[in-house]
Amino acid sequence: MSRTGHDPMSAARRRGLLRLGALGGLVGGAAVAGVSLADGRPRGAGVPGATRSPDPGRSTPAPEPDPLVDLAVAATVVSGHRGRVVESNGTGAVSLTFDDGPEERSTPAVLAFLAEHHLHATFSLIGRQVERYPGLARSVAAAGMSLCNHTWDHDLALASRPRAAIEQDVERAQSVIGARTGVAPGFFRAPGGSWSHTVLDVCADAGLIPLGWDVDSRDWSRPGVAGIVANVTSEVRPGSVLLFHDGGGDREQTLQALPRVLSLLSARGYGITRLTPGVRPAVRPAPDPGRTPPARHRTPGPQVSSAPRTTPAPARTT
Repeated sequence: MSRTGHDPMSAARRRGLLRLGALGGLVGGAAVAGVSLADGRPRGAGVPGATRSPDPGRSTPAPEPDPLVDLAVAATVVSGHRGRVVESNGTGAVSLTFDDGPEERSTPAVLAFLAEHHLHATFSLIGRQVERYPGLARSVAAAGMSLCNHTWDHDLALASRPRAAIEQDVERAQSVIGARTGVAPGFFRAPGGSWSHTVLDVCADAGLIPLGWDVDSRDWSRPGVAGIVANVTSEVRPGSVLLFHDGGGDREQTLQALPRVLSLLSARGYGITRLTPGVRPAVRPAPDPGRTPPARHRTPGPQVSSAPRTTPAPARTT
């Protein structure tokens, strides 16, 4: 139940068959993908050999549609901007991201939940965890999730490291994730949002799109299921990139909160769009002393932050 007493699951059911049309305009004309709504036929209808004797005195109710299945919309291509952090997908839908995995208990549960509801997300993988659980990392990639480099060992002080150390960390994680999953990540997310100009330059030179977030569920602090739900629903807006975790500790609260969060998003008319890397930041060429560099122009696209955070992210233990 929301703070206003509104029952989001009931609202979602009442609007079940209307959601398909509503979602069509969420992402600026993006086609709806992965939508599967019950068509109201009795079980067995349309199946060769299946028969059902009509009962004139009894009507067979249509099976209720899954209120979360119809959240899925077409993937959104995100382009990179050198020196800027992507914090919005630039559409009317929202995007799910899960950090700090893979982890042997939570990651399979998150994948099962997403698969059940035909949803996709971005997984920010830690290189050391991928080395520890290569099979789980392959499962994430095989499920069609977008991959994000989340450094080798989740160094929260990454922004203060020398450039060589940052490069080594990013490259080591990129190599292991690519080797174990068969997919090279197109995104990079700094642990705890620890961005600096050096980190952003390393991302650009590696061809990685810096991926931030604008809604932190704070599930890493384990505030309780209701707390996670409130943290998301009080801040969400069109284009939001939502931050959750499938690794880094006990994620039972996250697993319990996800259905409630998505039900409330559904009731508010939001769709879920997967982030996919588009044009990545160009590798900066060596400067030509005899040439004046052209002025930089910002191209339309996802909302980005033009500078790293000036205040540190809240202290985390994972």
